[in-house]
Amino acid sequence: MISSMSAARPVLLTTFGYQRKVWIEPIEKLRDVFDVRYIHFTRAEEETVRNTSAPVYYWNEFTDAWMLLKTIKPDLILFFGLDSGMAIALNFAAKKMNIPTIYLQHGLYSSFKDYRNIEKLTRIARRGQAAGLSPKRASSPRFIIDTFKKGNGYFSLLLTFIYIKLGGILKSSYLAARLCPFRVRMPDHYICFTHRNSLIHRQIDLIDEKQISYIGFPEMDVYFNTSANESQQTPYLLLIDQPLSENTFGNIFTTIDNHVRFYEKVARFAHRQGCSLKIKLHPETYKATWLPDIEGVEYVRDVQQVEQLILQASACVGFYSTLIIPAIYFKPSLLFEHMPHSFYDFIKEHHVCPVVDYYNFNENDLVMSNEKGNRNNAFVHSFVPFSDGRSLQRLRDSVMNQLS
Repeated sequence: MISSMSAARPVLLTTFGYQRKVWIEPIEKLRDVFDVRYIHFTRAEEETVRNTSAPVYYWNEFTDAWMLLKTIKPDLILFFGLDSGMAIALNFAAKKMNIPTIYLQHGLYSSFKDYRNIEKLTRIARRGQAAGLSPKRASSPRFIIDTFKKGNGYFSLLLTFIYIKLGGILKSSYLAARLCPFRVRMPDHYICFTHRNSLIHRQIDLIDEKQISYIGFPEMDVYFNTSANESQQTPYLLLIDQPLSENTFGNIFTTIDNHVRFYEKVARFAHRQGCSLKIKLHPETYKATWLPDIEGVEYVRDVQQVEQLILQASACVGFYSTLIIPAIYFKPSLLFEHMPHSFYDFIKEHHVCPVVDYYNFNENDLVMSNEKGNRNNAFVHSFVPFSDGRSLQRLRDSVMNQLS
């Protein structure tokens, strides 16, 4: 095993995308105990934003995974995903060199059925959408081939290319993974936020509980370790938005005109409640040029203390997303159902908060409940099983345990 354990901190190599702060925030908070290194983009030209000061590498700097590992000398690898050929090749080489590999979740996960529905909706949207989607990051067949050949992994190479080809034919990485399960595509260990969040891995990779550590949502720690700041501002309703009309990944659920009308209806509802409206935009919408100028509406983009945005709100409305979990937990909330999904089914079945049809609601349908999710046992058990503010500590312990 190539190791730098004699150094002050173990080297942690991660494939997480550092262009999104929210993705890498838990990893950045590990830098006091780990020497964190990133490899995500194939080449430097693909990089648009770098939200880290840690060392960054590019896949095209290396001819194969063996060269990569000998250069960076990681003590363990934290994967953002294991659905690309280069990530699978790296996982293969790491296993050969006895370097622990871990999959770390990065948001609210769901079931195989939900992801298949989203893939189908995405495919339909892309058929009717003008060209302009961001291109997929490039891959390197030579990197993949040389890695497996040098490690005598010819059968694993065949399975990897079958998996990649199958995903292209079926237009579904999830279906390909379920039809073509093989160990080289799977890490040694999974770090999941909750048991419910681990369902997709248990369904696709057929793993058992011994391979999973549960830590809670790291994003929730700050909510349990702080309280709402005193504020003299006008009471506001917080809308946690999703990029339903314009995004780079093709999940188009409505038109920009309908998205604008949606904002207008929610703004009128907020006004009737004696509130202004703050709209927390999704990062995909930060640079949108179509956002309407509506009286009493403030658009919120990147915010340093998103927990205060939620904790100071009078109430929250929004869609299925990671950020909606603390909103529901701490505030009276309402959801807009924009697609068939088990999350909305769960919320309705357990009467957690009101859910209305995004496409057909009128303003009279928007009736806020005074109930909060932290009083709903089913919601707490499934989405917020840890309320001690120590998810990050559990993450550190789980990663460290893989080194022992």
